[in-house]
Amino acid sequence: MSFATALAVTALGAAIYLLSHPARIFATVAVIVAGLQVAMAQGWATFGIKGVSLVLSSAVVLAICGAILFAKTSSKLQVAAATLISFVGALQLLGALGVI
Repeated sequence: MSFATALAVTALGAAIYLLSHPARIFATVAVIVAGLQVAMAQGWATFGIKGVSLVLSSAVVLAICGAILFAKTSSKLQVAAATLISFVGALQLLGALGVI
């Protein structure tokens, strides 16, 4: 398992945990995006949109969803899960931009 796959699986697990949170819409979006990332990383599915970098756009969506969930949570475990989603999105974004 590559590092990118491990990050996507981590984000997927954290997002699934946050589905019990009242702000389910952002957790649902994070589950969908992380699930697509896992499927693409494992080779189960391929997606492509002409002129759009899916790696970059999915990283931005994960980072934003994680930040919003972080702001709306109060439980320690929910804050930890939202932090994981935010950090995974940020790491993927930096990787897509070529910074790391």
